[in-house]
Amino acid sequence: MSVYTFCIVLLCPWFCFAQDKICDRPDLQNGMFYSGEYFPARKNADLWYNCNDNFDPVYKETYRWYTRDEYGKSTCTEYGWNPMPKCLALCWHSAARVDNADIYHTKNQYKEGDRVRFKCYGDLRTEDGRNDGGIECLPNHKFSEARCLKSCTIESVSHGNYIPKKSIFEQGESLVYECDEGYRSPTNTRFASATCPWTSPPHCVETTCYITELREEYKAGDVVAFSCSPGYKLIGENVSQCYYYGWDPALPTCVDNYHIQAYPYELITKKQADVSMCATAPKPPYSQDLEAGNIPYNNDRIVEIQCNSNYRPFGSKSIKCQKGQWQSPPQCIEKRYCNQPPGIKNGRIIKEKEWHSSGETVKYQCDPGYEISGSSESMCFMQQWTAPPVCKGKSCDKAPDVDNAVVIGLRTKQYTHGESAKYSCQDGYTISEDGQAKCVEGNWINVPKCSYTSCESAPEINNAVIQTKKANYSSGERAVYMCNSGYVFNKDQNSAICKNSQWMELPECRKQGESCGSPPVIQFGETLENREATNKHGTVMNYKCPEYYTLKGSKAVMCSHGKWDDPPICLEPCTASEREIRANNIQLKWITDKKFYSRHNEWVGFSCFDGYEISDEKLLRIQCNRGVLPYPKCTKKGSCQISQEQLDRNGLELDSKDKDSVYFEDGERIQFKCKAGFTITTGTVGLCTKSHVTYPKCTDADMCRVSQDQLDENGLELDSKDTVYFKDGELIQFKCKTGFTITTGTVGLCAKRQITYPKCAKS
Repeated sequence: MSVYTFCIVLLCPWFCFAQDKICDRPDLQNGMFYSGEYFPARKNADLWYNCNDNFDPVYKETYRWYTRDEYGKSTCTEYGWNPMPKCLALCWHSAARVDNADIYHTKNQYKEGDRVRFKCYGDLRTEDGRNDGGIECLPNHKFSEARCLKSCTIESVSHGNYIPKKSIFEQGESLVYECDEGYRSPTNTRFASATCPWTSPPHCVETTCYITELREEYKAGDVVAFSCSPGYKLIGENVSQCYYYGWDPALPTCVDNYHIQAYPYELITKKQADVSMCATAPKPPYSQDLEAGNIPYNNDRIVEIQCNSNYRPFGSKSIKCQKGQWQSPPQCIEKRYCNQPPGIKNGRIIKEKEWHSSGETVKYQCDPGYEISGSSESMCFMQQWTAPPVCKGKSCDKAPDVDNAVVIGLRTKQYTHGESAKYSCQDGYTISEDGQAKCVEGNWINVPKCSYTSCESAPEINNAVIQTKKANYSSGERAVYMCNSGYVFNKDQNSAICKNSQWMELPECRKQGESCGSPPVIQFGETLENREATNKHGTVMNYKCPEYYTLKGSKAVMCSHGKWDDPPICLEPCTASEREIRANNIQLKWITDKKFYSRHNEWVGFSCFDGYEISDEKLLRIQCNRGVLPYPKCTKKGSCQISQEQLDRNGLELDSKDKDSVYFEDGERIQFKCKAGFTITTGTVGLCTKSHVTYPKCTDADMCRVSQDQLDENGLELDSKDTVYFKDGELIQFKCKTGFTITTGTVGLCAKRQITYPKCAKS
């Protein structure tokens, strides 16, 4: 053996191995290598690994058939490890929970990245307004968050503020709102509550005080002085101020000197001219008398409102006399107790006691990895807790920087828990794994990397040799080939390109002048020339489509060195169906043919039958798409379309016989029924009249309805005519009818569907 031969024998194993080096040692987390841990690994070498508890390989096989033990498996290819060795977090099916939804399980365990579908119950929706969705198994062995709820939205309270500060409330959640100075709630209070779904959006109206007999109206804070016509004597206080709950002190009357009868219309009113002192200090409902006697209240005088026992003040207790006007007094709220405050998911109440009365709050704290969304407190108000906070997985700051990469759809806002940031590498680099980082409980995980995308030696092509042969090519670089003698390039393409570590656009060498077999067959089409079993190089076949079909591609197909060019396709036309046309109350525009064809992508015009209409004329022009016509629908003039928003607002749903239709003709009766938990208030039959639907109304079963008989019996009328329905625990503002005076106050209460009415006695 020569020295040269000896050297080759010794060097060949190392040299060949070096040339065949493909795969480096992968970074394996939450697992360990089992077999094949020799790196760098050669092409086609297998790597076996196992994962820690609660993790699973991307792909696994049985390592030895007789042991039946399964391990993760990855194979070294010319493009690297396939699949990349990785231990994925496992989530158990029991952890997949969505409130008020059906979960569609497909297996007992899910791997990181797997999604589980869910569908919300009934008409409930997710926070983004969908009826269904998916939750994803996250690397922390939990599923991403989703909720199904019946929600109400609110951005602000006109002329007021509300707590808790959030824009979406679930059904049954409450808020408390306070009206600005000079405004009041529809129930004549400074503070009020509202529970989702709102009977009407929480709002504040301008405070006005009206003297009915004199037809005079005043605004909040106005101070009015009273006197009587000649021959009459004033009974009551001669100065009164307008507050959110009405006149205080009560309006005086005028009594004649002979018959001793009260005549309110004999009053003479004027704005108070003397602004150096205030009227008698206000006494809001359920408050105590401040001081006895006729005490002067000069400017800068401060008094403190004291509520009756079992009531507490909401708002500042101390009010000041300023320029002849009292500041708005607080509202006395009954100290009604609330049940235990609501618990929250992924959080807890910091300190809890057995009883909480109106005005008291509890504070919440989230578990580690979660943060409060909105206010951290919930308030007890009239036996109801305001909506508790939601603990959401902590958000992440902007997506982490990755060398040689940019974030797709770059955003400046924070990423919420479970959201991903997707990356795209610069030219010449390839992204690792799935190319996205994930925000999990405030931290970024699985941040990808961009690797330089060079290619190793160019692939061999049949019947060709490489002219620019080298061991490594940069991304974007081309390898140039030359066909062997007697062969030619297809369409003169003589090179392949390196892209993302892969060779693309590989050329093809065909035998020069070789004949082709039978020309390709296409659906619906045929050739103009006779078809032969064998066709010489250069033979051209022309294709045609039937009438009304559209030919896409080149109609001429050539035999080129043993292979046919790609043939065209025939796109189907549309046929207007007379049955579908009649069913949609439409007719073809400007066309009288009973059978009408339109080519692919052509536009077809329709018009409505006489006596029918459509919401937008543009909808009558449609486009043919490979045999399919999306017919528009016209409805009878004056017909109505049911509004889902109106159904929700009125607590309704369509009765079973009508639920498949949303269109009703003018004059047609529509049968509704109340949703679960609602009761009939105005019947269940609606009417379609000239495109307008009269919807009946169903109300919450726990609401109170003011009785006209009780109003008459107690000499009362409602101070506001907005509604006769009130929620459980809601205060109701009454006033005495003409000729009646207050005996027990003017505020009533709705409690468990029963109203406590105040009483006015006949003057």
